[in-house]
Amino acid sequence: MEWGLIHVAAFVMIAIPAWSDNLTAAYEAYDLLMKDDSYKKEYAAMVVPRLAGKIIAQHGYNLGWCGIWSGVVVPLCIVHHNRMAWVMTLVPWLADVGYFCAFDLFKLGGGVAQAQTYIVSIGSILTAASVYEHHNVSHLEFNISIIVPSTLIFFGLLEKAGVTDMLLKCFHHKIKADYDAMAPRTQPWGQSELAASDGQVAPK
Repeated sequence: MEWGLIHVAAFVMIAIPAWSDNLTAAYEAYDLLMKDDSYKKEYAAMVVPRLAGKIIAQHGYNLGWCGIWSGVVVPLCIVHHNRMAWVMTLVPWLADVGYFCAFDLFKLGGGVAQAQTYIVSIGSILTAASVYEHHNVSHLEFNISIIVPSTLIFFGLLEKAGVTDMLLKCFHHKIKADYDAMAPRTQPWGQSELAASDGQVAPK
Protein backbone atom coordinates (compact mmCIF):
# COMPACT_ATOMS: atom_id res chain seq x y z
CA MET A 1 0.00 0.00 0.00
CA GLU A 2 2.88 2.37 0.76
CA TRP A 3 4.41 1.66 -2.66
CA GLY A 4 1.01 2.41 -4.18
CA LEU A 5 0.64 5.77 -2.43
CA ILE A 6 4.14 6.83 -3.49
CA HIS A 7 3.39 6.05 -7.12
CA VAL A 8 0.02 7.74 -7.17
CA ALA A 9 1.92 10.79 -5.89
CA ALA A 10 4.45 10.25 -8.71
CA PHE A 11 1.56 10.35 -11.18
CA VAL A 12 0.54 13.77 -9.86
CA MET A 13 4.14 14.99 -9.88
CA ILE A 14 5.00 13.78 -13.38
CA ALA A 15 1.89 13.32 -15.53
CA ILE A 16 0.08 16.59 -14.75
CA PRO A 17 2.95 19.00 -15.61
CA ALA A 18 4.08 16.81 -18.53
CA TRP A 19 0.58 16.97 -20.04
CA SER A 20 1.14 20.72 -20.43
CA ASP A 21 4.69 20.18 -21.74
CA ASN A 22 6.13 21.50 -18.48
CA LEU A 23 9.01 19.03 -18.46
CA THR A 24 11.11 21.10 -16.06
CA ALA A 25 8.57 20.30 -13.34
CA ALA A 26 8.22 16.68 -14.47
CA TYR A 27 11.97 16.11 -14.24
CA GLU A 28 11.95 17.12 -10.58
CA ALA A 29 11.48 13.37 -10.11
CA TYR A 30 15.25 13.23 -10.65
CA ASP A 31 15.68 13.96 -6.93
CA LEU A 32 19.46 13.72 -6.73
CA LEU A 33 20.15 15.10 -10.20
CA MET A 34 18.18 18.28 -9.59
CA LYS A 35 20.36 19.03 -6.56
CA ASP A 36 23.26 19.51 -8.97
CA ASP A 37 23.16 23.08 -10.28
CA SER A 38 24.83 22.21 -13.58
CA TYR A 39 22.09 19.70 -14.41
CA LYS A 40 19.29 21.84 -12.99
CA LYS A 41 20.28 24.82 -15.15
CA GLU A 42 20.48 22.62 -18.24
CA TYR A 43 17.02 21.19 -17.68
CA ALA A 44 15.55 24.61 -16.85
CA ALA A 45 17.00 26.09 -20.06
CA MET A 46 15.90 23.33 -22.44
CA VAL A 47 13.63 24.14 -25.34
CA VAL A 48 10.79 21.63 -25.25
CA PRO A 49 9.29 20.69 -28.64
CA ARG A 50 5.52 20.82 -28.96
CA LEU A 51 3.77 17.68 -27.64
CA ALA A 52 7.04 16.39 -26.16
CA GLY A 53 5.39 15.99 -22.76
CA LYS A 54 2.74 13.52 -23.90
CA ILE A 55 4.99 10.45 -23.74
CA ILE A 56 6.12 11.48 -20.24
CA ALA A 57 2.46 12.01 -19.30
CA GLN A 58 1.74 8.46 -20.49
CA HIS A 59 4.51 7.18 -18.22
CA GLY A 60 3.04 9.17 -15.32
CA TYR A 61 -0.41 7.69 -15.99
CA ASN A 62 1.10 4.18 -15.92
CA LEU A 63 2.72 4.96 -12.56
CA GLY A 64 -0.69 6.05 -11.30
CA TRP A 65 -2.60 2.92 -12.22
CA CYS A 66 0.27 0.70 -11.02
CA GLY A 67 0.06 2.57 -7.72
CA ILE A 68 -3.69 1.95 -7.42
CA TRP A 69 -3.13 -1.70 -8.36
CA SER A 70 -0.49 -2.05 -5.65
CA GLY A 71 -2.39 -0.12 -2.99
CA VAL A 72 -5.88 -1.55 -3.57
CA VAL A 73 -5.99 -4.68 -5.77
CA VAL A 74 -3.04 -6.55 -4.22
CA PRO A 75 -4.09 -5.96 -0.57
CA LEU A 76 -7.64 -7.16 -1.41
CA CYS A 77 -6.19 -10.32 -2.96
CA ILE A 78 -4.07 -10.92 0.16
CA VAL A 79 -6.95 -10.31 2.57
CA HIS A 80 -9.20 -12.73 0.66
CA HIS A 81 -6.41 -15.32 0.29
CA ASN A 82 -6.60 -15.20 -3.49
CA ARG A 83 -4.58 -17.96 -5.14
CA MET A 84 -3.19 -15.46 -7.66
CA ALA A 85 -2.18 -12.82 -5.10
CA TRP A 86 1.54 -13.24 -5.77
CA VAL A 87 1.02 -12.90 -9.52
CA MET A 88 -0.77 -9.61 -8.83
CA THR A 89 2.38 -8.30 -7.09
CA LEU A 90 4.29 -8.64 -10.35
CA VAL A 91 2.64 -5.47 -11.68
CA PRO A 92 4.24 -3.08 -9.15
CA TRP A 93 7.40 -5.20 -8.96
CA LEU A 94 8.01 -5.08 -12.72
CA ALA A 95 7.26 -1.34 -12.70
CA ASP A 96 9.99 -0.97 -10.09
CA VAL A 97 12.42 -3.01 -12.19
CA GLY A 98 11.99 -0.29 -14.82
CA TYR A 99 12.65 2.40 -12.20
CA PHE A 100 15.76 0.61 -11.00
CA CYS A 101 17.19 0.34 -14.52
CA ALA A 102 16.43 3.95 -15.48
CA PHE A 103 16.96 5.74 -12.14
CA ASP A 104 18.90 3.74 -9.56
CA LEU A 105 21.62 2.58 -11.96
CA PHE A 106 22.37 6.25 -12.66
CA LYS A 107 21.88 7.53 -9.10
CA LEU A 108 19.02 9.86 -10.00
CA GLY A 109 16.52 9.15 -7.21
CA GLY A 110 16.61 10.06 -3.53
CA GLY A 111 16.47 7.78 -0.51
CA VAL A 112 12.67 7.43 -0.32
CA ALA A 113 12.49 6.49 -3.99
CA GLN A 114 15.35 4.02 -3.69
CA ALA A 115 13.70 2.37 -0.69
CA GLN A 116 10.72 1.39 -2.87
CA THR A 117 12.89 -1.23 -4.59
CA TYR A 118 13.21 -3.11 -1.30
CA ILE A 119 9.67 -2.39 -0.09
CA VAL A 120 7.95 -3.74 -3.22
CA SER A 121 10.26 -6.79 -3.33
CA ILE A 122 9.70 -7.66 0.34
CA GLY A 123 5.96 -7.17 -0.15
CA SER A 124 6.03 -9.64 -3.03
CA ILE A 125 8.01 -12.17 -0.96
CA LEU A 126 5.57 -11.90 1.97
CA THR A 127 2.64 -12.31 -0.42
CA ALA A 128 4.25 -15.49 -1.74
CA ALA A 129 4.49 -16.76 1.84
CA SER A 130 0.79 -15.98 2.37
CA VAL A 131 -0.22 -17.87 -0.78
CA TYR A 132 1.95 -20.81 0.28
CA GLU A 133 0.29 -20.86 3.70
CA HIS A 134 -3.30 -20.81 2.41
CA HIS A 135 -3.06 -22.87 -0.80
CA ASN A 136 -1.63 -26.13 -2.04
CA VAL A 137 1.44 -24.60 -3.67
CA SER A 138 4.33 -26.76 -4.89
CA HIS A 139 7.79 -26.17 -3.49
CA LEU A 140 8.98 -25.26 -6.99
CA GLU A 141 6.34 -22.56 -7.40
CA PHE A 142 7.03 -21.21 -3.91
CA ASN A 143 10.77 -21.10 -4.55
CA ILE A 144 10.25 -19.25 -7.83
CA SER A 145 7.93 -16.74 -6.15
CA ILE A 146 10.64 -16.04 -3.56
CA ILE A 147 13.60 -15.96 -5.95
CA VAL A 148 12.05 -13.63 -8.55
CA PRO A 149 11.48 -10.60 -6.25
CA SER A 150 14.74 -11.32 -4.43
CA THR A 151 16.68 -10.65 -7.64
CA LEU A 152 15.79 -6.94 -7.45
CA ILE A 153 17.02 -6.75 -3.85
CA PHE A 154 20.22 -8.49 -4.97
CA PHE A 155 20.83 -6.02 -7.80
CA GLY A 156 19.94 -3.14 -5.48
CA LEU A 157 22.76 -4.25 -3.17
CA LEU A 158 25.11 -4.64 -6.13
CA GLU A 159 24.30 -1.06 -7.15
CA LYS A 160 25.14 0.19 -3.67
CA ALA A 161 28.45 -1.68 -3.85
CA GLY A 162 29.29 -0.12 -7.24
CA VAL A 163 29.23 -3.47 -9.03
CA THR A 164 26.50 -2.43 -11.48
CA ASP A 165 28.74 0.39 -12.74
CA MET A 166 31.34 -2.21 -13.67
CA LEU A 167 28.68 -4.33 -15.39
CA LEU A 168 27.46 -1.35 -17.42
CA LYS A 169 31.04 -0.60 -18.44
CA CYS A 170 31.52 -4.22 -19.53
CA PHE A 171 28.63 -3.78 -21.97
CA HIS A 172 29.97 -0.40 -23.16
CA HIS A 173 27.20 1.65 -21.53
CA LYS A 174 27.71 5.02 -19.93
CA ILE A 175 27.58 5.35 -16.16
CA LYS A 176 26.69 8.44 -14.12
CA ALA A 177 30.34 9.55 -13.99
CA ASP A 178 30.47 9.59 -17.80
CA TYR A 179 27.45 11.88 -17.97
CA ASP A 180 28.94 14.11 -15.28
CA ALA A 181 32.09 14.49 -17.38
CA MET A 182 30.15 15.64 -20.44
CA ALA A 183 29.50 19.31 -21.09
CA PRO A 184 25.86 20.46 -20.97
CA ARG A 185 24.07 19.53 -24.17
CA THR A 186 23.41 22.69 -26.16
CA GLN A 187 23.36 21.25 -29.67
CA PRO A 188 21.48 18.54 -31.59
CA TRP A 189 21.67 15.06 -30.05
CA GLY A 190 23.72 13.39 -32.77
CA GLN A 191 26.61 15.87 -32.68
CA SER A 192 27.07 15.88 -28.90
CA GLU A 193 26.80 12.07 -28.75
CA LEU A 194 29.44 11.74 -31.45
CA ALA A 195 31.83 13.97 -29.55
CA ALA A 196 31.23 12.05 -26.32
CA SER A 197 31.77 8.69 -28.01
CA ASP A 198 35.16 9.90 -29.26
CA GLY A 199 36.13 10.76 -25.70
CA GLN A 200 35.91 14.49 -26.40
CA VAL A 201 34.05 17.07 -24.39
CA ALA A 202 31.05 18.26 -26.36
CA PRO A 203 31.51 21.90 -27.40
CA LYS A 204 29.22 24.54 -25.93
